[in-house]
Amino acid sequence: MKPGDLVRLKWTSMSTWEGVRVSFSRPAVGDADDVEGSEDDEAPYPVGTVAVFLDTKQRTGMKWNISWILLEGRVGWVWEEELEEMQQEQS
Repeated sequence: MKPGDLVRLKWTSMSTWEGVRVSFSRPAVGDADDVEGSEDDEAPYPVGTVAVFLDTKQRTGMKWNISWILLEGRVGWVWEEELEEMQQEQS
């Protein structure tokens, strides 16, 4: 995936019955790879919701990377495994 690509939220073992939880928390001050926030900064979205892919950040010591997305005009993040590329139609 590259910045600007359309992606879909997909079901993983981390998803809930409500769907994929997107966090709208911001990086902690002084550490661009650390994210702080609370569950109040999260919202569930249905599997298949379309977003714009922005970037993926590797997390030191974590099994999964986080991916930044643009969704409903807000920048949020999900685990990298919760995204799938949308196939571009050929004309």
